[in-house]
Amino acid sequence: MNYNPQWTMDPGPAGVEIMSQGRVFGSGNGNGGWVTSRLRQYGWHPSSLRTYDTLEYDDWKKIHDKVQQIYTQRLVAVGDLMSAGLTVPLENPLGTTIFVWQDASDMEDAHLGMAPQDRGLADAIEYGTKYLPLPLVYKRISLDVRQLESSRRNGQGLDVSLVAAATRKVAEKIEEILVVGTGTTPFAKGGGTIYGYKDFTYRNTGSLTTNWDESGAAPVDNVVAMKQAAIDARRYGPYSLYVPTNYETPLDEDYDSTKVGTVRERLLKISGINSIKVIDKLTADNVILVSLDEETVQMITGFEPQVVEWDSGGGFYKHFIVFAMMVPWLKADQENRSGVVHYS
Repeated sequence: MNYNPQWTMDPGPAGVEIMSQGRVFGSGNGNGGWVTSRLRQYGWHPSSLRTYDTLEYDDWKKIHDKVQQIYTQRLVAVGDLMSAGLTVPLENPLGTTIFVWQDASDMEDAHLGMAPQDRGLADAIEYGTKYLPLPLVYKRISLDVRQLESSRRNGQGLDVSLVAAATRKVAEKIEEILVVGTGTTPFAKGGGTIYGYKDFTYRNTGSLTTNWDESGAAPVDNVVAMKQAAIDARRYGPYSLYVPTNYETPLDEDYDSTKVGTVRERLLKISGINSIKVIDKLTADNVILVSLDEETVQMITGFEPQVVEWDSGGGFYKHFIVFAMMVPWLKADQENRSGVVHYS
């Protein structure tokens, strides 16, 4: 079975029927107004569409716990943003398809004087409007009601392996989008484009002096240069360093045969480097340094991965979507300065 998540601005196809508290609603049967009123009543949160018609409270709790467990394991770079408070929550995520913001030109230096009310010293700041699409990343799965009831009678409880697999794919896609982008052709809609660290137009780029598995000194020289690039762009950290899986083992080798300490430990002694993490979505010999500040990057969070359901086949099949709205917002000022540095 193909578990690859898909991109869409709408998680459900036309005419899908969803059972909720004995009511059938969907986009093709005239009862869509009930959905709207229920979502509005509960703050437009998709979990308000969960039902207890087929799945019971304990089933939903089991699903919820599994979703939480899986997606927190897979969000590494995204987790850094969330831990640093670099998120922008949306009040009405399902009703927001485009995020709009303005960047501003730089100001002159502050003035020193006895009369701060002097209007002649006021800056004329220029603003530019930019846009970011807010799609959903999701994966759909189905359960046979007969199999579900049979497992209950046998005392096995709800099998959440499919939910776990779908959640893992959704979380991996969210992580991939932040680190490497949405693909060869970046996802664009409504006048805006989603970028990741590796394909961001205004990232600072450079070349590794040599592959890091060949020399212990090379990673230090490269990271010092990457940090300087961020400083030149007026982004002063703290910094997180992301490396591909082929650098995992070399980082744990001795930095110098005559001294005690690994390459990883030596890198962490560079001022401002707070963490070094392996990202399996990074292709070999690509290294990324990010200044974790809100002028460099934030995560637009409509909602974290969760599950909703609907019926088909006269109620014999239960369909589920594991989906989320978590979109990276990478920034550069009007001089195209960015706190993202990419060496390869």
